[in-house]
Amino acid sequence: GLLAQRLGELGLAASLVRFAHLPAAPTAPGQVALLSHVVAWEEPEAARLLAWAEAGGTLVLDGSCGRKDFNATQHNPWPGHLGARIGLVATGHESRAEHYAVTVGGTPAGTWVTTRLCARLAPDAGWSAWSDLRFAVDGEPAVWERPWGAGRIVVARGLLGPSLIDFPAENGATRAILARASVARCPVLRPVAGQRGLTTSPIACDHGALVAALAPETTEGGVRPLRLQGSPGRVWHDFWSGEKLVADATGELALPAPDGVALLWSDS
Repeated sequence: GLLAQRLGELGLAASLVRFAHLPAAPTAPGQVALLSHVVAWEEPEAARLLAWAEAGGTLVLDGSCGRKDFNATQHNPWPGHLGARIGLVATGHESRAEHYAVTVGGTPAGTWVTTRLCARLAPDAGWSAWSDLRFAVDGEPAVWERPWGAGRIVVARGLLGPSLIDFPAENGATRAILARASVARCPVLRPVAGQRGLTTSPIACDHGALVAALAPETTEGGVRPLRLQGSPGRVWHDFWSGEKLVADATGELALPAPDGVALLWSDS
């Protein structure tokens, strides 16, 4: 649930889906199934995931997925019922107390916590490395990808979900992965730093974009105006008052929210 909230704050339309409710094929272009901290699944679940990808979806897995043994180390083959079919077998995990800094094109792009996946790739499986997204410590590729039917499978060697939770401001590499995986995006409104307890979340609607801003914590002088960061010049409307709000040249806007709750809608 926290991961879905973090993705929403990044402007990604995310929802939790049970394996049993995953459709046979993507319901919209560019859909991605992101698996993070999925400890184990059975053979029917693995088959459903691969069928979904074969029908055109992008399956993104990170280094926290897969079966673990009784010593909490990675199960071999990784992950159960999936590794052998996709041609990727884990050989273990590597950990650093300093975590793993990641670069995109040589530019620092965030931090992934603690651990990265090591694996053996089948030479005939069609795997390729993303050449620009690498670990700063030794230059090794941070992401592998292979085609799968009409879709593809992307493996991020770090811990995407835990990293978004522990380092929410250092998410450049994770955002690059999700953007390149063709996630359907919606207009973004993020809390300006320094507002404790303020979160934003996009809400699916038939037309335009709707974003909820939630600020349950108050200050001694009452609830301060909510300060949000979006795209410069974008017009938003307070869903309840009808007030028109325009983001300034830096993309920032402020709105009063006496109850600590606001709904903002944009038709562009």
